[in-house]
Amino acid sequence: MSYSELLEIFKSSLILTNQIFNFLNTTYEKLDDKNKLRHHILYRMKSTGTTILHILSQNIDNPNFVDFSSAAILTRSIIESYKTFYYLTSEAGIDETEFKFRYLIFQSYDIFERQDMIN
Repeated sequence: MSYSELLEIFKSSLILTNQIFNFLNTTYEKLDDKNKLRHHILYRMKSTGTTILHILSQNIDNPNFVDFSSAAILTRSIIESYKTFYYLTSEAGIDETEFKFRYLIFQSYDIFERQDMIN
């Protein structure tokens, strides 16, 4: 698979993420807590994906000068966001109590991470 083919695949996945985000964004005020969380995580994924697209598109004629390491690091960020998205918002047997529990753990972890960065 060539570089331009991979770039087109990435663009199509970013378009899909944008479509889902835009759907949630138009009805944000009416969303329940779970869908607001989905909106937030998708926003991060969309922003990171857009940054990756800019990195990969900088010098399409000469892929040797593309910053692949930055794109790889950002791709890992998207994968981790997706794992969080799936864990917190998957409909696979998660009732409201389980969602609240998972969300509280997610928030606690986020607070601990920020506290560690400050220290």
